[in-house]
Amino acid sequence: MHILVVGAGAAGLCAAHHAAQLQDQHDEGSVRVSVIEQSSEVGGIWSSGTSPVYQNLHTNLPKELMAFPGFPFPAGKKSFVHHTEMTSYLQSYARHHQLDQHMVLNREVIRVTPTTPGDPQTAWTVDLADTETGQTETEEADLVLLCSGVREYQPRVPEVSRTFTGDQLHSSQFRTAEDERFVGRTVLVVGGGPSGVDIATEIERVARTVIVSMGRVGLPVRGDIEKVGGIASIEEDRVVFEDQNEARQVDCIVWCTGYDKAIPYLGPECGLNIIEEGHVVDPLYMHVINITYPTMAVLHLNTGNVPFPHMDMQARFFLNLHKKNIVPSQMEMRQWLEEDQEWRRRLGILPRHRHKVVGDKLLHWGKYMDQLAKQAKLEPLPSVLDDMFTFTIMLIVMEGLEQARKVQFSLKENSGFEVSKTFLKVNLMYYALPVLRLLGLVN
Repeated sequence: MHILVVGAGAAGLCAAHHAAQLQDQHDEGSVRVSVIEQSSEVGGIWSSGTSPVYQNLHTNLPKELMAFPGFPFPAGKKSFVHHTEMTSYLQSYARHHQLDQHMVLNREVIRVTPTTPGDPQTAWTVDLADTETGQTETEEADLVLLCSGVREYQPRVPEVSRTFTGDQLHSSQFRTAEDERFVGRTVLVVGGGPSGVDIATEIERVARTVIVSMGRVGLPVRGDIEKVGGIASIEEDRVVFEDQNEARQVDCIVWCTGYDKAIPYLGPECGLNIIEEGHVVDPLYMHVINITYPTMAVLHLNTGNVPFPHMDMQARFFLNLHKKNIVPSQMEMRQWLEEDQEWRRRLGILPRHRHKVVGDKLLHWGKYMDQLAKQAKLEPLPSVLDDMFTFTIMLIVMEGLEQARKVQFSLKENSGFEVSKTFLKVNLMYYALPVLRLLGLVN
């Protein structure tokens, strides 16, 4: 059996680790694992050479929560760590699990096609190109795990941006607040999520004025940052906001508006489509398995999760279903998809948010992880992770990201977690959560 993983970022590394464990459990040589990575090093968005992250980026979640199961971060005073520590952590993970033997670096996946079209158990033909020489080659794989940043492939910028005549960039292009486009100028940051608020806070140090445009729901902003509603219209360098009548002059816009999903190396013959204007990959079972061809998995499409434990569970879910030969029938998988869509419709969740597990009325991450574990006959994640995740979300929403990053988290030896500072409002909301679930206000 040949298991091929596309991408050597965090998802690809944990997928390779668990695939290699299958190799260890079989006769020597009966399972081969390959990780195809187009750059010259591991780490994906956290890699030192190809990372798109900005200079002062710190994580939005505490390291005590983010770690891969069984592989904690090094001890340290800060829970919300700098991106260079993420790079070191992933490199250490790869070394510890001896993943270098599975790496095929400087190779771009050009095309993936089913070897036997129409057969749900098809193997895959994978065409590769050497990124240095251009030479092409072909691999055959029995199972394929797509870990190539499908969720954040194409920066999303709204159509209204075309009428703006000043400087503008997507958050993926932001590197430092010292950029001349920001210094002493009026800067509009569009998006009230963690990236938007974080970048606005960075730019506030050097700009004349910083405005954050966000919808009904957004994180708190601190300091002299001005919070406004959504954009009504843009005409040259003048912007009208939904909650204001007069146009505002703006020098630069930073679009923190997310990404469209894309898998450019898959053709329609692979049975997956990108729908809902780039928000949804369809059809997938449990947001992971290609229902048309269940020998293919797509990892980490969901928004609102704890990335490393999430990826790890999804990889084990897919691999264990195949290992134990307990992959559900296509009919059962399609039935799950229909029921999941209906459940979300009843909650008032838009179809484009099919892959969301936290947001709106959802605090569903822990339940989703438990569902994957139960389906694949795996040990569930410790419940303390979901508890800590819920507390962290409430802390960020109620106190702001900047204040949250000053808190140190620690895991107790037996169960539970502790924080270095008490937040009364956050504690009250956290302990009221069971009641909110009982009333159907949170799912």
